[in-house]
Amino acid sequence: MLSSIFTSIVKPSFSVGSLHNGGAFGFLYPRLHQAPKFTITLPEFIGEWILKAVPKKKPSYRRTRQKLYAPGNKKIQPLNNIVRCPACGSVKRSHFMCMNCFMEIKQFLKTLKPKSSEPVQADLDEIDTNILYPQKRLSAYGRRMKKRDWIPQREKPLMFDSQQVKHRK
Repeated sequence: MLSSIFTSIVKPSFSVGSLHNGGAFGFLYPRLHQAPKFTITLPEFIGEWILKAVPKKKPSYRRTRQKLYAPGNKKIQPLNNIVRCPACGSVKRSHFMCMNCFMEIKQFLKTLKPKSSEPVQADLDEIDTNILYPQKRLSAYGRRMKKRDWIPQREKPLMFDSQQVKHRK
């Protein structure tokens, strides 16, 4: 099946005799007709699509200099600290938490979190504040700040037992 796909792709070829007459190589043109013609064809498994796999943008001046001439500690370095997670077996960086295990723990803790959390009551009721402070009026900004639904709430940490996590093998 692959051979039928690759045979349908046009094989690019280069012929020495196909050079045009003129330009810098004009003096060589009569000799090229006497030379035997040869063609260079690419193998079947390399198609036209692989020749078009080029970078989309030119690397910046800084980037090329960094790759070529930077000292050893400033060059782009490969990661040598990739290990397998002992719990689930997926690939992770050493001394970092595995993302699969992290998501599992996060989902487990969400199930333990109470569904409805009641808002914390202020020290004074609204009636009491109106009696104590009759001149106080909230601005639009103050009313918005009083709602408190825009403040992100931090989840309470729960006790974690490693036996509660299901392990993939």
